[in-house]
Amino acid sequence: MGKIFICPPIIERIAPMDMPIIAWAIAEVRKNGKVIYRFFDDDETTWTVADAERVARKAPDAEWIIEMLGGLQGRVYKRMAECQWELIACNKGVA
Repeated sequence: MGKIFICPPIIERIAPMDMPIIAWAIAEVRKNGKVIYRFFDDDETTWTVADAERVARKAPDAEWIIEMLGGLQGRVYKRMAECQWELIACNKGVA
């Protein structure tokens, strides 16, 4: 996957609930490392962070991760508390 860089403070630290979970290479929600949702270009329905939050509320003690890896940027968010998905890492993407 490449090197992970800690993001500077100017990057948005908390994912907005209406942010779509989409990306060119990888966009997925994981629960304890297992993929729960993965975005594909031909999907009819695209999840948002709010959709991930609804699922995460059923197992709040699990480790929940949203990863979006695009051509020029990748971001990883972790659920820290109810409705709080914090940016924990970013990278230069796959390009």
